[in-house]
Amino acid sequence: MICKIKNVMLMLMALASMVLFIADDAVVASVSVQESKIQNKTDNRNANFSAMIDRLKYRLVNAGFSVVDEQDMADALTEHEKANVFDGMEGDEPMEGGLKVPGYWMRLSISQYSAHDETTKDTVNGTITKIPTAKVVAICHLVDARSGKTIKSVQGTGEAKIDLRAGGKDKVVEGNLIEEVLQQACDICVNKFVDELYQIVPMKFRPKPLSGKILAIKKGRIIVSLNADQVKPGMVLDVYRLESLDDEEEEEEEDGDDDDIDLSELMDEVYVGTIQVIEAGEKISTCQLFAEQPGEEIKKKNIVKISTRFKPGKPKTSSPTQPRQPKRPAAPF
Repeated sequence: MICKIKNVMLMLMALASMVLFIADDAVVASVSVQESKIQNKTDNRNANFSAMIDRLKYRLVNAGFSVVDEQDMADALTEHEKANVFDGMEGDEPMEGGLKVPGYWMRLSISQYSAHDETTKDTVNGTITKIPTAKVVAICHLVDARSGKTIKSVQGTGEAKIDLRAGGKDKVVEGNLIEEVLQQACDICVNKFVDELYQIVPMKFRPKPLSGKILAIKKGRIIVSLNADQVKPGMVLDVYRLESLDDEEEEEEEDGDDDDIDLSELMDEVYVGTIQVIEAGEKISTCQLFAEQPGEEIKKKNIVKISTRFKPGKPKTSSPTQPRQPKRPAAPF
């Protein structure tokens, strides 16, 4: 009988571990994308939403959430009803050090999900060009896993184009551009969904996304305030500038110590490019330019975060003055 009880307890502990993510001694909220309950409201009844699911899970992981498989979450919730696993309870007696860990379902309702080549004709020389174009419109219902109640519904719209015409802003010339542009549109949607999820999670269960800032740019190499414990060679970091900081304000803060102030929570962040770690040191790391955002420039004091646009890969040292435009990993359709 005692052995049976021990086995049951071990099973409950294992289930609990599925929905708990420990980072820096802090427990963060668990999230599961309910793929089985995606509502397809598009004109294509056989639409495959793999690209959307892929980008959403990738964004959640990079944001620091504990991403749980749909079935694992359902199993843990079943056990929760029997033994209050989520509440850190055993029967009627509270477990020592028990934690109440919130869990969330993300349920998608997708009304538009398309990618195609948009044909344009140059009226001067008659040249016909195909421009990969995508649009995604979806609603994400953020649901409390325990109560089953919808806390908030968020609508997201993502539109993207890859302009390869002479003088066009994009330079990507390899890979499946239809998949590429669809992922770009999905990214716009899922970024909004994850940002809204972050806002509804209680403060003490919110993940703390890895972030730093650019300390210097020397001879094409970009020095960031992240060390070897935080990043590894090959990792890619998205770079943002703070929208509301003007040049005068930046000069005033130049001599100040703002390491403990997360300005990104108070100001709008504008994506300016992506860099890749080529060497991680004890206190700082060295990066190279990975992808450019047309019309933007990476500068000292820009904010850097784990990339939500590109996946890590083995760094290939290139000329500091010649940025590469990487092929984006494609999601299956």
